[in-house]
Amino acid sequence: MGCTLNAVVFCEPKSKIYYANVGDSRLYMINKREIKQLSKDHSYVQMLVDNKEITPEEAEEHPKKNIITKAIGIEENVGPDVSDRRISTKSETYFLLCSDGLHGLVKKEKLKKVALAPAGIEEKIFTYIRLANEAGGDDNISAILLCTKESEVSK
Repeated sequence: MGCTLNAVVFCEPKSKIYYANVGDSRLYMINKREIKQLSKDHSYVQMLVDNKEITPEEAEEHPKKNIITKAIGIEENVGPDVSDRRISTKSETYFLLCSDGLHGLVKKEKLKKVALAPAGIEEKIFTYIRLANEAGGDDNISAILLCTKESEVSK
């Protein structure tokens, strides 16, 4: 049995982030313009996409989409993918860290819509979990939602 990991660190004054991942849990950056997956899955279907054997759209429905190629607990030493990114603090930006129990059942545009809805962070998290459960809820559902606006972080 293996475990996935997502981590993000904001550097003051919130103009740069560092993030790491192992497995198929994901980090998304969400703003009014877009939802963008920052992390890259360590999975069999991602390998097929990278090799251009299937499209990203085909990967979403692939029967082997839950096979991960890197996980904590499988091997003695596992190194995460680590990246950094500059971010703008001029507009409201959300960062969603989530397991495949959420992103595997709820489409990206719906994830974006919930993040941008006029509600508090806690309510948005409960909405994500409800949507995943309504879509089948057949896997662990984990979600953390962060926002670059101070007022949102404190809710």
